Amino acid sequence: MAEPGDVERRLRRLEQQGAELRDDVDAARRDAAAARVLAAGADRDVSDVRVELRAHRTARNALRDGQRELWEGQRELREEMRAGFAAIEGRFAGMDSNFAVVKNNFAEVESKFAVVNSGLRQIITLLDDRPSGS
Repeated sequence: MAEPGDVERRLRRLEQQGAELRDDVDAARRDAAAARVLAAGADRDVSDVRVELRAHRTARNALRDGQRELWEGQRELREEMRAGFAAIEGRFAGMDSNFAVVKNNFAEVESKFAVVNSGLRQIITLLDDRPSGS
């Protein structure tokens, strides 16, 4: 059996361990309360970051949509310009063809004037060669 001094020593030791356990439990409670406060703050921070990310995503998507519209508008404008230039080139080709016809017509007129000029020269020569009293 245990001696009476041994029981007292063991009882003091148990009381000391009980006090240490109470201190440890109090410290754990304080730590848990602090952890809950930190977790609540982290949760708010995460929520704030999510809101900002959502706003950035919305802005990025709007920018992307705007760029798509701009690119589509530029593509349409390029197509319209190409079609317009093709039409202008077609008109110039038509004008070239018309100028070729005009050039040929002038060549015909010049050749006819040359014939008329030649005839007039012959008439003048005949008139100059005729005897002066007739």
